Amino acid sequence: LIHITCDESTGGSGLSPDAKITDDKRVLLRAGRSISGDGRVYLITITATDSSGNSNSENVAVKVNLTAEKKAVDSGQFYDATLIN
Repeated sequence: LIHITCDESTGGSGLSPDAKITDDKRVLLRAGRSISGDGRVYLITITATDSSGNSNSENVAVKVNLTAEKKAVDSGQFYDATLIN
């Protein structure tokens, strides 16, 4: 199972949604960020479950900096990046 959230809204850009999970489980992310935001931070959560029902999850953060000099700030994972919101 793969779940992707983002700290900036995905709506209104004309490029939404910002993330896509392909049929072969690759994750595609939009590299753009909101001019009025503080950089975009995606959180990708991957959960694996074996045939006995045991599961484990891991998170990976992907940051899209506002500029080369200004690092992205995670202001809260409030948006599902795979939906228009």
